[in-house]
Amino acid sequence: MALTVLAHSAQLFTAIYVLVMFIAFERKRYRTLYRSCWSVAGGILTAAVIIAYLSVLSGGIKPIIDGIAIMLQAPYFHVKGVGYYSSIRVLIGGTLRVIRDFFLPGCVIFFSFMLTADIFRKKFKVDTKTILVFTLLFAQIVNAVVCIYRYSNYSNIISLNVSFSQAYALLSLLFVSGWRKHISLVLLVFTPFLVFYLLNIFTWPGLGIRGYILFPSVMLSILLTFFALVKTSIPLLTSVQKSIISHMSVILLAAALSASYAIGYYGYVYRDGPVHTLAYRMERGVFRGLYTLEERGKALIHLEDEIRSVTDENDTVLFMDQAPQAYLMTPAVHNAPSTWDIRLYSYVYNNMIVEDFDSKSDFLLQEYFRAAGREPGKIIYVQDKERLEHLSLWDEDYRFNQYVEQHFTQTYANNAEQFSIIVFERNH
Repeated sequence: MALTVLAHSAQLFTAIYVLVMFIAFERKRYRTLYRSCWSVAGGILTAAVIIAYLSVLSGGIKPIIDGIAIMLQAPYFHVKGVGYYSSIRVLIGGTLRVIRDFFLPGCVIFFSFMLTADIFRKKFKVDTKTILVFTLLFAQIVNAVVCIYRYSNYSNIISLNVSFSQAYALLSLLFVSGWRKHISLVLLVFTPFLVFYLLNIFTWPGLGIRGYILFPSVMLSILLTFFALVKTSIPLLTSVQKSIISHMSVILLAAALSASYAIGYYGYVYRDGPVHTLAYRMERGVFRGLYTLEERGKALIHLEDEIRSVTDENDTVLFMDQAPQAYLMTPAVHNAPSTWDIRLYSYVYNNMIVEDFDSKSDFLLQEYFRAAGREPGKIIYVQDKERLEHLSLWDEDYRFNQYVEQHFTQTYANNAEQFSIIVFERNH
């Protein structure tokens, strides 16, 4: 819940802003309002059904309200770097990186084409507007190809690069065709991004991976490029030849942009290697049929074998510290408020929680045990050595360890190369 509030609330408010913009600019406003009402009503109905279902399960609305109050005490609300000063600093840094990594290289490509095109302008007597339009066309294509070459294994970077570059192209095309005729278009495309940018001051500063906010500029830049090409005057060409060139140029542009997105996302796997390196097929276990790196695949299979050997369907289990995949690997009843580490120990260990928050408390876990009416029969610590070099079990000040020491006994431990486990069983 905390991550949703902090990281995605800006998207919700931006969507509301876009809806208001559509209603304001549409001539027949009742259409957008009527259609949006159905979507809003559907969302409200879904929320009402979920709340009603949870109320039936929990015996009323009060436990839900109490649960929300408890969840508001989650460490995610107290992570360093979330706040006015830090967010503004991050956003300013992001803007400077955008200028350095995207705007300046784009300008180099654009003006290189302009200098080259100027030679043809003097030789074939082509007007400046035509040169500008074709320069923008080729600069867009070259930039997409450069993105593919440089960032093929980083989907976020490639999408952000292409989105920003096409935004610049769209601005240039609008300038060529006249700002006043397209002022509503400019506002619809660019002000949502500005709103989203500013909202990040109050939420999680995640602008760097939100390039899709500018994706409409990509679609519109292709459309306006075509219209600009159609309106240009190209000497020595018939209207049919000019139409063919305009269509083929835009097809080439659309293909280059589509390829840059597709290759970027195909070449990137979240928290794994690039697709072309994922050659190991897992032949058994909960991830059977999936491809990953050979070392990780074998480590996951070994982890599942270990977990299944120490748990059965009669157990209730809690996995610590940060091993959501472990809950898929056991027939035991899960005894945890979240598959993710609700106490965010990795953030605590790396000193990412603000100093005035009690980051060593086990309040959320104990409250969950009380609300669920049961406590775990086994607690299994899983150390993913790629991500977490220190377990909360080894932190003397971490108060949940007092609960473990008082009620549990260590019965098993291994020292696997990637996923090691330590098993504690409840004392009888």
